[in-house]
Amino acid sequence: MRPVKTACPLVTRNHTKGVRTTRALLPLGALLLIFSAGLSFAQIDPAQLVDRGSPGPQTVSRNQLLAPSKAKRAITRARKEIIKGNLDLAQKEIALALDIDSRFAVAKVMQGAIDLEVKNYAGAANLFQQAIDDDPALGGAYVGMAVVLIQQGRFQPALPLLDRAEGLLPGAWFVHFAKAWAQLELGDSGAALKQADNAERIAGTDAEKKSGVSYLRAMVYIHMRDLNTAREHLAEAVARDRAGDYAALAKKELERLQPLLAGK
Repeated sequence: MRPVKTACPLVTRNHTKGVRTTRALLPLGALLLIFSAGLSFAQIDPAQLVDRGSPGPQTVSRNQLLAPSKAKRAITRARKEIIKGNLDLAQKEIALALDIDSRFAVAKVMQGAIDLEVKNYAGAANLFQQAIDDDPALGGAYVGMAVVLIQQGRFQPALPLLDRAEGLLPGAWFVHFAKAWAQLELGDSGAALKQADNAERIAGTDAEKKSGVSYLRAMVYIHMRDLNTAREHLAEAVARDRAGDYAALAKKELERLQPLLAGK
């Protein structure tokens, strides 16, 4: 499944000496895949499983096992509405799930993802924290909280949350993707590239994810002022998935690089 064609805007650009720092691209679709990977009751109902490329089973928490079937079905419908881009309908299903079970952590994480999409970071953080409290085994809650911190420019506190998420969601490429962005913003380009390698190994043959990794590497090399290598990775991002979100971003970045490369 390809991510929903929406993305948070890129934040903060520094054009000094041709160096550009870009914060993480965090599309709702990518987050949805992470959260869906944490829906361990999907093992009980295979129709609810979204990320079929995730290796190995997830741990089924008590919170998810005890959730009423009606609440689970509402979340399944909510996820389908998010994929279609119908956020209003999705929120109605999420509200129904929480009316049925006020401690259903998966529902809170999914609403938190929508709050992230509309930049309601305070609301998202509150929901993710509630989800962590209700279900400490739900990896998507930690990813969501880390995303909030990254959007707020709090990169160091995001890393332990992503470490925790990695242990719970070993097959989630986006965890490594988000780690790389946080480390890049902290100035550790080497660590960011290592996380990009990890993300690519998990991505497998998925064109959208591989394109995202190439885009990520390009931004690291821009940070390192190696514009020629950055250009190569941007071209690779486009070639890997020409109609994808990351390819579109890579094309824009290539346009911005042209005058810098010409002036070298």
